Amino acid sequence: MIEPDLNTFAPLSDSFQWLLDHIYILLALFYKRAAKFTNNVNTTISNINIGLEKLITLTEQHDKRITTLERSK
Repeated sequence: MIEPDLNTFAPLSDSFQWLLDHIYILLALFYKRAAKFTNNVNTTISNINIGLEKLITLTEQHDKRITTLERSK
């Protein structure tokens, strides 16, 4: 396999390098925001699950109380 001579490639122009740098910065910012959003969504889902578990527990306790009251009649 023939390997290219790296000395034959011209260096990137300053404006193109500036563009690549800013694209990289924008991607990094987007990734950071996406990670924060994902964390917020995961926290919200976790809070909903905790709320549902509490609701189920309260419903089960209520059902037991109703059953106990019906038996005592």
